[in-house]
Amino acid sequence: MIPNIPSRTVKGNKYKPRRRTGFALFFIGSVVVVTSWYQRQNGLPLPADEKVDPTSYLRASIDVPNRFVYKFHSDANLEPTDCSQLLRRYRAGEISQTNQASSSYPIDKSYIARSNTQHAFHISVHSEKIDGVRYGIFNSGEYYENIMSNVIADIFSRAAPAKHAVMLDIGANIGWFSLLAASHGAEVYAFEPNVINMVRFCESQLLNGWSLAENLESNNRIHSYLKGVGKEHGKTLSMYTPDPANPGSFTFNQELAKDHFSKRNVAGQLQKLDGGELPIVTLDAFARDQGWLSDEGSRTEIALMKMDVEGMEHVALDGAKELLRENIIENILMEFNADSPRADLVSQITTLFDCGYKLYKVGGHEGPNVDFNLTSEDPEVVIDNILSRNFGIKGGNMNAWFKVREKRPTT
Repeated sequence: MIPNIPSRTVKGNKYKPRRRTGFALFFIGSVVVVTSWYQRQNGLPLPADEKVDPTSYLRASIDVPNRFVYKFHSDANLEPTDCSQLLRRYRAGEISQTNQASSSYPIDKSYIARSNTQHAFHISVHSEKIDGVRYGIFNSGEYYENIMSNVIADIFSRAAPAKHAVMLDIGANIGWFSLLAASHGAEVYAFEPNVINMVRFCESQLLNGWSLAENLESNNRIHSYLKGVGKEHGKTLSMYTPDPANPGSFTFNQELAKDHFSKRNVAGQLQKLDGGELPIVTLDAFARDQGWLSDEGSRTEIALMKMDVEGMEHVALDGAKELLRENIIENILMEFNADSPRADLVSQITTLFDCGYKLYKVGGHEGPNVDFNLTSEDPEVVIDNILSRNFGIKGGNMNAWFKVREKRPTT
């Protein structure tokens, strides 16, 4: 159940994580937590005029005994992230990337809003100084990629009521699309290698009661992985900041990050993110571990895979060819970065075509909304066609929607 937090009240509070400072504050906070917990458990709405600090909801979720139960993985890289544990480490100052708060980099602040969607959910976003793009959610309850949001909502509105719907979110950022799918009843497997984004994402999961630890029996739960996705399982890569105006952004693609710096006329040398090194997993290894491949027993039908990994899409697809060839993924939504090397873009198209997918729609940064009717399946010709279209932007990011040509029956 989503806590009945009035969105205007939440926005006014501009939630900031803080530690307990004494017995009196502990007692007062405990009363608020217990009251809020009782009301949530009994389905009682909070009074509309009550000043509600979302901290109480997060604190209640974080401080309960750890109930994180999951199957054993022989490969530690495939273990999901325990959001409660991650947030405890965050509040204790044990994560270097989140322990650098300043007036110009207020990473210690969360801004929580209620989404303006068919099935409302709560989402925690960074300060405008950290991520001005997604901060817009705080003001409107909507995401700027509105076409993409509508596509995802439609996919799961159709899929979830009839069957167990699954989403793969590769490059989840703070989790808008994962939360949107979960609000429609989907089970989500989300990968996000940037820990400052994962902190916000975990806060949102706990606010909605969708973290794996809280929601073991229900379908609409989220499995989070603080991992990068690539083609060499277990390899460690460094992360770089591609946009100096957005400290929350990053990429594993050093050359792409350098290109972004150059285009913004930023002086100085490109720097790795502090502590920004993570092991990479492949989607093929992940799918085998989940038992999704045909030679591993029962198979799952995946309604959607969304991929946005800052110019590394071709690499992530290289590590997913076994999964893609199974044709159990019905829809693929993927970003195309026009600044990426042409060979990388051709590689994206080639992999998807070879694995049994067709290009259905294309569009600008808001999402794919233009039918793609080109008959040629030559990846070079397709890329030329996509790049020649004017979606209201010059260069930058575009989105494409692929559909499987022929679904294989699941068992």
